Amino acid sequence: MRIRPIGAGDIPAALDLWRRAGITLTYGDEPDGLTRTFQRNPTTCLAGEIDGRLAATALGTWDGRRGYLWHLAVEPELQGRGLGRRMLKALEAAYRALGVPKVTFQIERENIEVIDFYLRMGYHERKDLACVSKVLEEER
Repeated sequence: MRIRPIGAGDIPAALDLWRRAGITLTYGDEPDGLTRTFQRNPTTCLAGEIDGRLAATALGTWDGRRGYLWHLAVEPELQGRGLGRRMLKALEAAYRALGVPKVTFQIERENIEVIDFYLRMGYHERKDLACVSKVLEEER
């Protein structure tokens, strides 16, 4: 697998991959929002490509203080082969190069297999925090 920056041209394939991988998509996953994310985070939004085909993604963002992970996904038929691990390690290396001290992200509670994956990768579950959010514009 070749890991490279993801770009606007990858959006249709990425959306398809995310749906098939069971990622919940929201209004923030529209092409314009994704393009802005890729442009603002050119070294931490990554695509994994096999034979010219998008096989995995890891979208890393950084606010200057913390790194955030979004949409780490691997083609369902390719899961279990270490591709997710490779994408995560590549993202961690990109964060280290930027001086990012800590990575955080959210996982839907019912996604036990994904939580277990991150625990095996050395992450820990925070039970002392609550996740809250607010939509600032009407959902489309």
